Amino acid sequence: MGNKFVLTLGIFSVFNLSLSGNVLAQEFELQNLRKQIQIFTGVLQEGLELDASPGFLGINSGRVTSVYLQNQGVLFEIRSPLANQRNRVSLNALASSIRGISGGANPFEAMRRSRSDPQAAESRVLSQTSELAVEAAQRAAESIRAIDYQSAIDAALREAYRGVRMLQDIGDLEEQDVTDLRGELDLLGKQLQESLQQLRQLEGGLDEQTAQTGASTSQSREQQLEQLRTALEGLGGQARQKAAELNAQYEQAREEYRLRWQQEVVAFEDSLFSLLCDYGATLRDLPDDEHVSVLLIGLGADTEQALSADRLHVVVKSDLIACQSGELNWQALRQQAASYNY
Repeated sequence: MGNKFVLTLGIFSVFNLSLSGNVLAQEFELQNLRKQIQIFTGVLQEGLELDASPGFLGINSGRVTSVYLQNQGVLFEIRSPLANQRNRVSLNALASSIRGISGGANPFEAMRRSRSDPQAAESRVLSQTSELAVEAAQRAAESIRAIDYQSAIDAALREAYRGVRMLQDIGDLEEQDVTDLRGELDLLGKQLQESLQQLRQLEGGLDEQTAQTGASTSQSREQQLEQLRTALEGLGGQARQKAAELNAQYEQAREEYRLRWQQEVVAFEDSLFSLLCDYGATLRDLPDDEHVSVLLIGLGADTEQALSADRLHVVVKSDLIACQSGELNWQALRQQAASYNY
């Protein structure tokens, strides 16, 4: 009985020692792999020229983070300045908002039609007393039209200013260009305010003039108002034209920006696979049947579901070994990788 207990105890002890040894060996391998992953993270950080410093709002910063998933492989997550550039500016908001102004009905045409109302002719045959009442009603209508003019021109000027800002954001305008365009828009705004001020002054002096000169004032008033209308419509046309020009310029700049950005993404991925091929064998303690996955934040192709999808590349460890031995180059490694947008 005693011998059997001793034998059982010995077997249990040997089993524990074996289990402990396996655990320690596994832990040692994980520690080594952790160090290798840290080294390769630094290789990616430096090789892809990612600045880890935050900078102003992090616009030009980049980082690489990593995690090991047992029996699956290691995942590297990369955020580059390319993703930040994509998120920095909306490539569609300006075009749609300006298109709403340039493609919609001309607000000045509606104002012009309102002035040709037949009822205006009928008011001329009213009595002198009625004419005074009509004058008051017309002045109120002119005040409303002045507000409409200002609203329409202000809307066009806002979109034009926004166009300047967006073109500057994507690097399509030099500082002097920005200064010149803003000066041109400022001048339009100043001319608008001057014309509106003249309209208000004209309306303010009508009561006294009408009481003194009677019907003769109506003709003079109409002439002056027509001149102001012409001036305001001219300003409106200039503002709308400038907004349309900026829209066209932005559409072209946006397309050039998109193509340039895509080319930079391709070059970035080329550099990534070159680093994987040259230094991927650094992960020597990663099992050959596991994978190296690289998640590129915000560098995926646009889809209807997502405008800034991520890009994922999955490489088998055995392909990295083949790359290190010269059996594969980085171009072949890229072709054999599983790559998709997510």
